[in-house]
Amino acid sequence: MTPEKLKTPEVKPATSPLAGSSTKNAPEGYSTTTSFTSPKKVMVGGEMRLPVFHGNGSEDPQQHWFLCEVVWRVKQVVDANIKAAQLVTTFRDRALNWYMKFSGGQNKTLDEIQIALIAEFKKQKSESQCIRELKEIKQLNVEYTWDFDQRFKVLMGQVSFPIPEAQHKEWFIAALLPHIRVPLTWQRITSQVEALEITMKL
Repeated sequence: MTPEKLKTPEVKPATSPLAGSSTKNAPEGYSTTTSFTSPKKVMVGGEMRLPVFHGNGSEDPQQHWFLCEVVWRVKQVVDANIKAAQLVTTFRDRALNWYMKFSGGQNKTLDEIQIALIAEFKKQKSESQCIRELKEIKQLNVEYTWDFDQRFKVLMGQVSFPIPEAQHKEWFIAALLPHIRVPLTWQRITSQVEALEITMKL
């Protein structure tokens, strides 16, 4: 008899599960290994850029300044000189022509640019808006009568047509704090100037 050839058992290479995979109680026929992929970097919203300002009359310089500050905070820009340079690069058309004349070829500080920009391009209130504010204006609890009078006069100065003195006086007295307004109602006052003089003595 010829001895049967001994069969060499086939040895399969052992596979070790990846870290984080589990082989406990794995159902028959299912893989016990888990593959992982490295996370990808995702850009959310793209790169944040400064807005542009044309100075064409339909834009608000205060809103432009606010948006620039938002971008600077996000990008953690704190150097005033860098902010000033970046702010100038946002100017276009009329705004850029204005800045070239304003700067005269000299470097301006951030504060100087901000103040001049708002003064130059701030929208003027309509007269109807000024009249409405004159009717609704109120003296603040922490506001001196003299300071309120100055604020009141600024609104009055933005109205081109003359307002009768009686109306002027009525709006002024109605806007004062109660403890100041009530004593004035007991007196015969003919003008806003007279009303102010009396309140300064109270």
